Amino acid sequence: MKIISAFFFTFLTLLIFMQSAFSSPVTPDTIRVLGIRVEFQEDDATTTTGNGKFDLSQPSGDFQIDPPPHNRSYFQDHFLFLKNYFKRVSRGQLIVEGEVFPPEEDRAYLLPSPMGTYNPNTTPELINTGLAHLLRDALMAADSANEIDFSRYRSFVVFHAGVGKDVDLGFDETPQDIPSLFITSDFLQQYLGQPAIQVSGDVNIPNGILIPETESQDGLELGLNGILVSNFGSQLGWLDLFSPVTRRSGIGRFGLMDAGLFNGDGLLPAIPCAWTRIEAGWDQPVDIYYSSNEQWTIHPPLSTHDGRIYRFPINEDEYFLVENRYSNKINIDSVRFEMAQGRNDYPTMKEVLLTHFQDQVTFSAHGVLTDVKNPDLGLPGNGCLIWHIDERVIEQNRAENRVNADPEHRGVDLEEADGSQDIGQEFDFLSAGGGSENGWVLDMWYQGNNAPVFEQNGNKFSPNTQPNSRSYYNRANSHITISDFSLPDSVMTFRVKLDIYQQNFPRSINPQVYGQVTSMKTTDLDFDGRGDILLTTTTGKILVANFPVRSIWNAGSPEIARIPETIITPPVLFDFSPSAGINQKRMVVLTRTGTVYGFRIDPGISFFTLFTPIQCPDSITTPPVAVSLSEHATNVYWGTAGGRVYQLKVQGSELP
Repeated sequence: MKIISAFFFTFLTLLIFMQSAFSSPVTPDTIRVLGIRVEFQEDDATTTTGNGKFDLSQPSGDFQIDPPPHNRSYFQDHFLFLKNYFKRVSRGQLIVEGEVFPPEEDRAYLLPSPMGTYNPNTTPELINTGLAHLLRDALMAADSANEIDFSRYRSFVVFHAGVGKDVDLGFDETPQDIPSLFITSDFLQQYLGQPAIQVSGDVNIPNGILIPETESQDGLELGLNGILVSNFGSQLGWLDLFSPVTRRSGIGRFGLMDAGLFNGDGLLPAIPCAWTRIEAGWDQPVDIYYSSNEQWTIHPPLSTHDGRIYRFPINEDEYFLVENRYSNKINIDSVRFEMAQGRNDYPTMKEVLLTHFQDQVTFSAHGVLTDVKNPDLGLPGNGCLIWHIDERVIEQNRAENRVNADPEHRGVDLEEADGSQDIGQEFDFLSAGGGSENGWVLDMWYQGNNAPVFEQNGNKFSPNTQPNSRSYYNRANSHITISDFSLPDSVMTFRVKLDIYQQNFPRSINPQVYGQVTSMKTTDLDFDGRGDILLTTTTGKILVANFPVRSIWNAGSPEIARIPETIITPPVLFDFSPSAGINQKRMVVLTRTGTVYGFRIDPGISFFTLFTPIQCPDSITTPPVAVSLSEHATNVYWGTAGGRVYQLKVQGSELP
C-alpha cells in the first residue's frame, strides 16, 4: 500500500513517507480502469474533513485548483489526465482508459459506515484493517447496483468523499481522514483474511487504489493528479523511491515515485526517473563501456530520438545513468515568485499556468487540468541528472519495496551536482540548506551551474570530484569521468572518458538467438598464429569469436556447430596431424544426458563429425581432459558419479 504525508513550508517544500507492499507489475499495452464514486454515512465529526458527502457546490474562483462540483465529470477529467500522462511518458507504449460509475453526474454509491470507521487513528494494524474494509465495502456497494461488468477492467480506483490524509500542515486537526494508497493482494490477505474481493460474475479483484475527492484544505490548494498518477505507478509495479524508514525523500522532485508527485502543487507530476522508465521497459539505455573523451548527445525523456539515457558500468551490480531533464525555458517557480510580488495572496499554480503557460496545458470545462505537453514543467530547472544505481541493494529490498530505505546507501541515488547530499535531509526554513531537501536546480549538471563545488570541480564528475564516480564498495575507482556538460537545453552534450574496459568490449551475444553462454575456451582454430575464442551455450550451440568471417563480432553467423542437447562442461580441444603437413583440431563435447560427441576442425574452421555420438553408461561429473600420445593419437578422459574414469582414444580419422 502507499501512504503519503507531506509537510509544506512557506514555499511548499515537502517530506514524504509511505508504508508499502509490492505488487507484481501489470503491464499490458492497454489497461482499462474502473473508477467508483463512494460517499460515507453523513456525520458531523470534527476529526474528519467534511460531512462524508461529495462537495457539489460551485467554484469559489477562476483559479481554484480542482474546483467543485466533484461529480462524475470531475473524476472523468482526472482519468483523462491519467491517460494523457501515461501516453506521453511511455511515448505511446501504455494506454489507460478510465470509466467512472455511477453513470449519473451526481449519484454516488453509499458506504455502510461514516468516514471515521475506516480510519480509527489508533494502531497501524487497526488503521490498515479499516482501509481494507473501505476497499471491500466500496466494491460491494458498487456491485449491489448491478450496473457494472467488472470483468472489463484491470485496475480499480475508489474515489471517496473528503480530503486525503496526505498533507500534514503541522498540527493534524482531522486525523481520521483517509490516506491515499494502493492496496495489494498481500495487504488484503493480511487485513481481510482473503487475497481478493469477489464481485458478481465470479470476478476476483486482488488490489485497488483509494483516492480522495480533493487534496485541498485549510487554504492550501493542491491538485489530485500527482496522487492519482503515482498510485497508478504502484499498480504497474513501480517501486517507491523515498525512505519508508526516515519518512523522507530519496530522489526528491526528480521522479514520480517520490516528491515529484507534488510538482506544480500536484498538478504537474514529474516524469518517472531514468531507472523507473528502464524498469517499465519504456526506455533502453545506451551502454558506454569505452570512450576516449568523445562527445555524446542526450535527448529528453519524451523525445523520439535515441540517446535519452546513457549507462556507464562500474561493476556487475553498480552503474551510473545519465538523463537530460528539461522543463521549460522559463522556470515555473520563478514565474510564480514574480507574480507574487506586491500581492497579498500567493498565486495558485493554476493561475500561473493559465497566465503564462496556457499554450502548454489543457484545462477541461470543469476547471480540471487534463493534459500538459511536458509533465516535467514542474521541475526546479533544466539539466542532466546522474543516477548511481546499485542493483544489489535493489534486489535485496525489492520484495519489501524499500530500495531507498537506507539514506547512506540507496539503490537509486542522485549524484547531486552541488556536492552536498541534501535530498532527504531536514533543514530549518532559514538554514543554508533550506529548500534543497527535495532537490533543486543546483543538483542538475549543466554549464553555468554556479554552485561553488560544481565550479571547483570544473564541470566534471570523476573519481576525484565531489560527488565522485567511485563504487560504493571499498571506494573502488570506476575510471569514469563525465565532463563538459553543455548549457541546459532540450538537447545537451557531454564528454566521457572511460578506459577501464578494452576498446570494443564487452560484446553482446543475444541469448534469445544463441542461448546463455556456458563456457569459453581459447585456441587457435585456424592455425594463423592468433588466438580464437570458442563458446558453448545452453541451447547446445558452439560459437566462435575473433575469426574474420564467422564471428560474434560481425554480421556473419558465429555458429559453427550445434548439438541437440545441453552441454554441461567446457569441451576439450587438441591438435591433431593425421599426416605430415596437415594440421587439424579435434574436439570432444560431453552433454547432460551422458552423450559424447566428437568433431574434426579443419583450417578455415570447417566442422565435421568425427564419430557417431556414443552414450556413457554413467552420469558425467567432470570436464574432459586430453593427453597427447603422439602426433596421431590422443586419449580423452572424464570422470563420472560412480567414481569411474572413462577413456576415449582418438587416432587417425576414426574411432578405433
